[in-house]
Amino acid sequence: MTATALDLVIVGNGAAAAEAAQAARAAGHRGEIDLFADNHYPPYNPMLGPYYVAGAIPAERCFPFGGAGFYERNRIRTHLGEGVVELAPWEKRLATTDGSEYTYRACLVASGAHTSFPPIAGLDAPGVFGLRSFDDALAVKEAVARAMARAAGDARAPWPAGDSLAPRPAGDSLAPRAVVLGASFAGLKVADALRDAGLEVCIVEKEPGVLPLAVLPDCGRLIEQHVRQQGHTLMLGATVDRVEETEGRLIARLGRRSAGAGAARADARAPAVEPVAAAHDRGESVESLEADLLVVCAGSRPNLAFLAGGEVETDAGIVVDEHMKTNVPGLFAAGDVAQALDPLSGRHEVVALWASARRQGRTAGRNMAGLHAEDPGCTSCNIQKVGDLLFASGGSSREYDSLDARVGGGGLSTLAYREGRLTGFNLVGGAAAAGPLACALVRGTDVNVADGASATQWARRIAWMRSSAS
Repeated sequence: MTATALDLVIVGNGAAAAEAAQAARAAGHRGEIDLFADNHYPPYNPMLGPYYVAGAIPAERCFPFGGAGFYERNRIRTHLGEGVVELAPWEKRLATTDGSEYTYRACLVASGAHTSFPPIAGLDAPGVFGLRSFDDALAVKEAVARAMARAAGDARAPWPAGDSLAPRPAGDSLAPRAVVLGASFAGLKVADALRDAGLEVCIVEKEPGVLPLAVLPDCGRLIEQHVRQQGHTLMLGATVDRVEETEGRLIARLGRRSAGAGAARADARAPAVEPVAAAHDRGESVESLEADLLVVCAGSRPNLAFLAGGEVETDAGIVVDEHMKTNVPGLFAAGDVAQALDPLSGRHEVVALWASARRQGRTAGRNMAGLHAEDPGCTSCNIQKVGDLLFASGGSSREYDSLDARVGGGGLSTLAYREGRLTGFNLVGGAAAAGPLACALVRGTDVNVADGASATQWARRIAWMRSSAS
């Protein structure tokens, strides 16, 4: 079979892919741009999936770059539904699901990531979902609708303490139930979406606290309390050993409570879920949870299966330099699949953020079009609503030797330091200082906490230092 020769190729159809195509055109690229994707949707923002599931936004709002008009405006030839199954970078050749083969001048891998399912028996059962793609969002929304319809005439017990699954008296029906595996940013957002859709939600997290990769101690305790006040059951230091499916419902069999799990406070819980939460908090055995659906939010992995083994330098993702170039000439990577330099740690990290994907995509597109563009790297910084709380975090939540926690300005701020240097921060209740603090992280600004400055005051000071230095 003769391979079709192409010019500029993009593998993927998310934020990095869309920004790369736009940037290449803006940089003056007049040749063809071919985009390959294993789905038939326009560029999708996975952060909006939970809002669609909850009914807060219509489906079209999940596609921020627009529909088919986006491809037309940027003169992109699409191969939607034609996923790449093999990419041989040194040969500059790719093969797709329909058996076609192509060569290219330059290629951007922006294939994104997929939900990482832990090695737990039964996670392939009907009713178990990830929530990364739009197909995932459609499936979860349909499962929620089925659960709501089924619950209208159903009668079940509250979250079972021990191994009790006994039904409640006839006519005493309860809301449908969901288990969310993982108290990550995604897990808490999905939990809120399922609650807003009408379900009772239990969040199971193997670590002793919520947001284990982002939260600092004082802010973590405040967020845990708020999550419970929102009506969720929160099981920390708990594991799911296996999932069973019976009569269209799921039973999550729980493991032992992990050592060191902090005792959860029992205030302000929803009555319907109090028994299992109270038993867990007392350290008693909670052996199983019955649910209509289970959503896995325990992490993600870059989509790399199509890469020829050993040709491209990979670690957690595809290792790239400041130009988004890989170790293979003509091959670029951007977005959730790319492992770029973190200027704070000095290591290459996958930073799976929408803003980072867009910026990396623009850098790659400009370089593929022949310009010289650099990306300064990305330090993890996230701003998100957790229930009714606005929470911002940045930098490391683990590599510190001192903490400075302060109440003020309608919220709580915690700054983390190592040898006098700011290494991480949490802001609960307001995020105005997040941008300047993120700049301070990257610049290595020394922060002297002895003068009692608040996070907001430091934000102003850091902004002044930045303007004075420029």
